[in-house]
Amino acid sequence: MPRNSEVIRQWTVLREIEHARGAGVTIDDLARLTGVTTRTIRRDLQALEESGFPIYDDRSRDDGRTRWIM
Repeated sequence: MPRNSEVIRQWTVLREIEHARGAGVTIDDLARLTGVTTRTIRRDLQALEESGFPIYDDRSRDDGRTRWIM
């Protein structure tokens, strides 16, 4: 595991959420992209929120999937 893997992964998560814009991105998509479990992504999202990044979950879609947006 690279020395700074957690920071790299969290930065990747932020970039993906930003690139998704209004469409958002799911936890499953983020987990697949970064090669970790959904549980790890949930912890990362919580840490990013607590650090002050303006991310939040959007459950307003008709497909029933929660998407993360900025």
